[in-house]
Amino acid sequence: MDANARREIDRAVGQLLIRVADAVADDARRFVPVDTGRLRASIERGNVQGTGNLSIQVTAAADHAGYVELGTSKMRAQAYLRPALLRKRVL
Repeated sequence: MDANARREIDRAVGQLLIRVADAVADDARRFVPVDTGRLRASIERGNVQGTGNLSIQVTAAADHAGYVELGTSKMRAQAYLRPALLRKRVL
């Protein structure tokens, strides 16, 4: 495969990754329990990274994000990222 074809494939895959990550982030914002709204506002997607093996991340940056997702010994889990990721996607 020549370099131009590889770049075109990477561009197309990168655009698809962005669409999927945006959909996951949107769903996570809908699924997250809201008290102050700080956790919901902290959910965002990153940029496409890598060469050859492209990747993208959806993150929740609030300090308590992991505690809400996974729970603690004193609080049940209220998953929002995993359900958003596992939701069937048709784009």
